[in-house]
Amino acid sequence: LLFGHIPPFLHDPSEPTGYFNWPAGVRRRVLDQLHASRANVHAWFCGHYHRNAGGWDGPLEVVTTAAVGTNLLSATHEGSDPLELSGIGGAALERRTSGLRLGDR
Repeated sequence: LLFGHIPPFLHDPSEPTGYFNWPAGVRRRVLDQLHASRANVHAWFCGHYHRNAGGWDGPLEVVTTAAVGTNLLSATHEGSDPLELSGIGGAALERRTSGLRLGDR
């Protein structure tokens, strides 16, 4: 298992660089090094996004968990970008949005 704050990606390892993920070049280099190592890491848990997200890069699952407390809601207005601050549509503190979640394994 690997733990970090900012996820390398939110949904797809080839997504564009944004406020809530790593720069694409750094992301790809670190993911490739991780796959080439003998670390045997299968899951990478992150936060920072204050919403649930996640995806796969080969055998590696990246799980982005929402905050235990206040979570951000996704914006739905035209021009909002979920990878940027413009993708924030408000905040929520309730059972439906708050708390940790487990990966698929």
